[in-house]
Amino acid sequence: LSSADTDLLAIDQVLEREPQLLGAELRGLNLAALGHPAQIDHYLSCTVRQARVVLVRLLGGRGHWSYGLERLQQWAAAAPDRHLLVLSGTAEEEVALASLGTAPAELAIGLAHCLREGGPNNLRRFLLTLRDVLNGAGPEPPTAEPLADPLPHDWRPEPGPRVGVIAYRALLQAGDLGLMEATLTALREQGLCPRALWVSGLRDGAVQRGVADLLGRENVQAVLCSTS
Repeated sequence: LSSADTDLLAIDQVLEREPQLLGAELRGLNLAALGHPAQIDHYLSCTVRQARVVLVRLLGGRGHWSYGLERLQQWAAAAPDRHLLVLSGTAEEEVALASLGTAPAELAIGLAHCLREGGPNNLRRFLLTLRDVLNGAGPEPPTAEPLADPLPHDWRPEPGPRVGVIAYRALLQAGDLGLMEATLTALREQGLCPRALWVSGLRDGAVQRGVADLLGRENVQAVLCSTS
């Protein structure tokens, strides 16, 4: 359960590429669909009744979904093999929210960092850790991999004039790679050699210098910028 559709999309994209990664059935839902106590109770009596692990990620404090958290704590306390993980979308609330679950706070905070940093590698760590929780392995907290800014994507040693492709890092963090992959495929079909970069934005001077340095060293002759 998440306040952000991007969490659900990103996890779906990773599992589409590696369907056996989690090793269990997963149901995802935006918390906006569970705004009323009656909706929450119905969800708990149907979907959550069958679950072994419930993970909630809130972009806000406990008060944003207090009834749902109380009911999930009751659900988790009713059986020893049930696990509740409460993650924060912001650093400010991560300790307070992590303490509401059944797992060690460090584990919940590590999972929250993986989702906050985003990207396929961090989402893979996230899912593998959840698999260990399901298997009762008592996993170590995952360590999120910081994303470089700018970050090269799918550079290959291939012939042809070199073309820079710049896109927002938020797409990578959400696992939404469709536009980038289609762009690179189209360029390669025309005999071009793409040099794609993910960036947080182009307002920051350090990012600007990083982009200029990477594209300059690669002798890029044209740039396609999708952040405008």
